[in-house]
Amino acid sequence: MYPTIAYISLPNLRHNLCQIQIKSRVDAQWAVVKANAYGHGAVEVANALKSMVCGVCVATIPEAIQLRKNGFEERILVMGAPLPQWLKHYGNYKLEVNVANLETANLLQNGAACGLSFDAHVKLDTGMKRLGLSETEILQANEWLTHPNIQKKGLWTHFAVADEIENEFNETQIQRFIAHTAAFMQDYEQIHLGNSAASLYLSHKIPQNRLAFRAGLALYGISPAQELDNLKPVMTLKSVVVQTKFIAKGTTVSYGQQWTAHQDTNIAIVNAGYADGFPREIAENTCILINEERFPIVGRVCMDMMMVDIGNANVVIGDAAELWGEHLPIWEIANAAQSIPYTHLTHVPQRVKRIYLG
Repeated sequence: MYPTIAYISLPNLRHNLCQIQIKSRVDAQWAVVKANAYGHGAVEVANALKSMVCGVCVATIPEAIQLRKNGFEERILVMGAPLPQWLKHYGNYKLEVNVANLETANLLQNGAACGLSFDAHVKLDTGMKRLGLSETEILQANEWLTHPNIQKKGLWTHFAVADEIENEFNETQIQRFIAHTAAFMQDYEQIHLGNSAASLYLSHKIPQNRLAFRAGLALYGISPAQELDNLKPVMTLKSVVVQTKFIAKGTTVSYGQQWTAHQDTNIAIVNAGYADGFPREIAENTCILINEERFPIVGRVCMDMMMVDIGNANVVIGDAAELWGEHLPIWEIANAAQSIPYTHLTHVPQRVKRIYLG
């Protein structure tokens, strides 16, 4: 077995969903499981939450098909924009489609006329400038989607700066959404306006009627604004010490000879590196935990290993190292790499076994 393992706490996952529901005051939640559930395992996460959510969100058709082929029978919204050749998959696998441009609206209308059925979520671009209809296009799309074979399941948008709680652009996006959908909002079964940050920080500003949120990062125990919000980490990434060695003063360590020992010391070699999702760009003196004690990484992180200055501590081969998780917040690692937690969670590869707890 490869010694680097991601331990996934399903009780913590469910706890986090409950916290999001409490904070947002909204029971209807979509669980975002795209990118293999942010590295946590899409099939396992979706099945663990299926009785607690109204459905799950993925980014691509293959992600949705993977869930279906592994027995997930509940609702799946594919948030990516569909191409014409993919249209048949929405019917074959009972998937809900994102209508983010007029081309898609036209595809659905033509497909419905040919006997196909669709569950549609119409998306307004309120300022993110990614996928989404303009203010004039959404009126046209809504008029097109009138065939009996098209069910208007959702009306939605996405916030650009929801994690910046005081940013006035959040209010701007909310008001744009209300202004440009009010005339036909009642035609849709559900309104889902935001991600984890919106559900935690903006829900009091959003009309509550038929409202849902799309829980992503917070679901996995990571606050979008680096606050605790009573969330618990779901993934704890661990490895082991595979060697220790004495390092004399003046000795360099790792590629590029970027680190030199200022005094006699000892290092532990931990069997994990950037191929396991841990950032190579980590700042000097960033710590990981060995036996729950903090020790700084020295020298460059390698593909499969990293070196840690343990001084004179009693560390031996086989001792446990925590790279992030239960006792070491992933925000600390991400900040030290001038990055974000999403990057590292989604980069944990398949060679790292996931062990599901609870």
